[in-house]
Amino acid sequence: MANNKTYILIDYYNEIYGFVNSPNDLNAFYASQDPPISISSLPRDPDGVLTQAILVNVKTKVESHIRFSTGSTLCITNNLL
Repeated sequence: MANNKTYILIDYYNEIYGFVNSPNDLNAFYASQDPPISISSLPRDPDGVLTQAILVNVKTKVESHIRFSTGSTLCITNNLL
């Protein structure tokens, strides 16, 4: 069984993990939990970067961060400016 997802999401705050490809997948992942998790409730720093969740590229093993771009919209970033 092949994994076609790029990242594994590790959420330490909610003690969950899953495979995702995009910000849309992140939203769907949190919405599919029982009970659903509102992404706006996730802990973040003053710059909007999630502090208790990371993404790891399953092929390269490179860690990426998840950031709120606007409101409750998430984006994936390798650079934190």
